[in-house]
Amino acid sequence: MSAHQNLAALLAEAQLPDEARIHRDRAYTERNLVMSVAAEPLGRVLVLSTTESGNTPDRYLIPPARYTRLLWFVEYASERQMADLPAYDIAFNAIGDEDVAGPTAPNAARFAELCQTRLLNPPGKIARTRRDLAGALFGAVGGVKTPQTVRLGAAQLVGGVRAAAARAGIAEPFLVRPIGSHGGKGLFLVGGGAPDEPLTPAGAYYLTQFEDFRSRDGLYRKYRAIFVGGRTLPYHLAVATGWMIHYEHSGMEDHPERLAEEMRYLDDPAGAIGADAWAAVQNIGAAMGLDYAGVDFTLLPDGRVLLFEANATMLVHPEAADGPLAHKNPAIERILEAFRDMLAG
Repeated sequence: MSAHQNLAALLAEAQLPDEARIHRDRAYTERNLVMSVAAEPLGRVLVLSTTESGNTPDRYLIPPARYTRLLWFVEYASERQMADLPAYDIAFNAIGDEDVAGPTAPNAARFAELCQTRLLNPPGKIARTRRDLAGALFGAVGGVKTPQTVRLGAAQLVGGVRAAAARAGIAEPFLVRPIGSHGGKGLFLVGGGAPDEPLTPAGAYYLTQFEDFRSRDGLYRKYRAIFVGGRTLPYHLAVATGWMIHYEHSGMEDHPERLAEEMRYLDDPAGAIGADAWAAVQNIGAAMGLDYAGVDFTLLPDGRVLLFEANATMLVHPEAADGPLAHKNPAIERILEAFRDMLAG
């Protein structure tokens, strides 16, 4: 099973989806439910998952040392299996990216109808978090600016991405990203003096209006907050010199003043970004209505929140206790504790 899983992942990375699917089918057709048993479990959690890459990272949310986990690859499930699953206390839908939920969507929806326990992050609510639907989902949230985004199939970009954007009403500069992409993979800026880049092969792409969000000091900031069971909790702040910000590559640990700014956000988010902005962030979570999700955002000069993305695929993980980012751990533990409380509730 592991060999076929690894081959499928390598072939998918090499943009050979049909070949990847062959090995994925061999890996999961006969075994699509994997159980790991904790010695003294806090509970038994059924985790709905996809063999694609769009799952909510749950290693720290539902650690196998503390929970008995039933990891279930739903696209290979039958209705008979749905009715004959081993016992579990609660179900968590980890299929967090609607763009890669296609093969799992019918089965996940059917299981949602049949599930006799609490099902966290039901698939119907996940489906509303696609990037091109953000305007409709968050348009009524006061104090939030949601950049215009369109979703175009690969065939629509054959004549060039600039022409496709013009037809879709997206002016330069704009961002291009493949669907199902995370961590900036395949993301690039068109216009604004940036050189054109080749498209990463994909079935469809998002084109998003770009807004220069530099702060007055010339730096870029990206905040992340996590929503757990109706609570809104700060997770991190990354400050960088470029617009494509990822915490792990931002070099925060080399700038004590930036770490101090992050600590102010973690200790008192409303005080750090303003009460109105923090209320707007909380309302973003309320609009999604998910049991677990997150939002990446920044602040505009007028105090409004500029939304980058809001969905259920947000990673939360503790930092090394003896590392330069250990200051984040109390805030991270609050998130993990809130998730444990939700599982127990």
